[in-house]
Amino acid sequence: PILLMSSWINRYYIFDLKPRHSFIGWLLDNGFPVFVIDWKNPTEALCDKDFSDYVLQGPIEAIKKIQQICPQELIHSVGYCMGGTLL
Repeated sequence: PILLMSSWINRYYIFDLKPRHSFIGWLLDNGFPVFVIDWKNPTEALCDKDFSDYVLQGPIEAIKKIQQICPQELIHSVGYCMGGTLL
């Protein structure tokens, strides 16, 4: 499985802009299970979150879920911009 993490500003579709130039499509066509984190638009309710919250509730939580779905497999990850920093 592959976990894709986009930046906080450019959403997940940066990996999938056109059908002929789709990174996600290429991964799927080549047999990789693909998981993508899409960040929600922040509201006032999130104003107390800090960087560690984003790490714990973003990639760490995603990895736990992927391990439940794909046990016994290594998880690869690709981060773009701030997604890479979080990874």
